[in-house]
Amino acid sequence: MLKLKNYFFHLVAGTLMVLFGAGIFQAILLEMLKEYDSASKLAYVCGLIACAGIILYGVYELMQAFNYERRILKSLEPGERHEFVSELSDGVELSIPGQVVMTRHYLLVPARNMSFVHVFAKNRMIGCFQADVHKEEAATEAQIVIYDTDFKSVNVDIRGNGSSDAAGRLYSKICTGMPWIFHEDYDSFLAQIRRSGYRRKLIKQMTDARIRYESGYDSESEAEEELEAMTQDVRERLNPESLLKRFSSKKSK
Repeated sequence: MLKLKNYFFHLVAGTLMVLFGAGIFQAILLEMLKEYDSASKLAYVCGLIACAGIILYGVYELMQAFNYERRILKSLEPGERHEFVSELSDGVELSIPGQVVMTRHYLLVPARNMSFVHVFAKNRMIGCFQADVHKEEAATEAQIVIYDTDFKSVNVDIRGNGSSDAAGRLYSKICTGMPWIFHEDYDSFLAQIRRSGYRRKLIKQMTDARIRYESGYDSESEAEEELEAMTQDVRERLNPESLLKRFSSKKSK
């Protein structure tokens, strides 16, 4: 659906621009051939240049219509493009019809409006925030903000009935699958990324959190184990037999 909308939009826009520019260009040339006015030379030149610009823009729109895949996949490496396309047929984890597709390693989302999309490689995402957490369930538009490791943001606009619920499901799916990315305190995240020195710290924090998660490290369990070990050590030291042994050892010395 996104591809069809993109194709139709750019094809119509490009065709209209080319026809409009060519029509005016032809009219100016006929005017120059029939009734050339030397005093209007500058006007003729400016008109021809403007028409050429309109025609070139129309050609650009036509190229956009036929280069959809290349344009939306330009942020991916050649190998990643092949992997993403293969995962679209076998590996889709979440789909919001006509808007969002999440595969095992990639996320395709609408950006700015429904004519533009952006593809994220999940391993290059650093933040995901739900901007409209207080929006009513009946809302027809909701927004999620996603940041990559270059700290470039994309505002993901989810539209249509049930958009708030759909955005919530997408946000939950991203955060559940990648709990190491920043996703809770948006204001704090924004305050830190405005300082260049803090950006490196954020990337390191995310990397460390991912390593701990993938290695199965649990900070709470680790703390409980340390506390239990300390408790056991204290119990052994306070044990009467242990106290007697230490006292006897000191007395013999």
